[in-house]
Amino acid sequence: MTVELRQIIGDEPQQVILGHSGEEPQGTDQTVAWNGCEAIVRSNEVFTSREVAELFVSYYDTGDAPASCTRRRLDRAEGANAA
Repeated sequence: MTVELRQIIGDEPQQVILGHSGEEPQGTDQTVAWNGCEAIVRSNEVFTSREVAELFVSYYDTGDAPASCTRRRLDRAEGANAA
């Protein structure tokens, strides 16, 4: 799974993809597919369902992703694409 977060920073909306902190991307990019869509992400941006659940709970409790997550800003062209 992959996790994207949309937020307003200053007056500008931004979309970021979360990653595991302290992990450098290894090997090739990964494809995460769902419901006819797909996203190409770096290896450190792939999460298990348990990790995603923990991120969701943290976001629900604090209104933000944990500071321990890396954030990579996505350009509109990099977002989810139809498969």
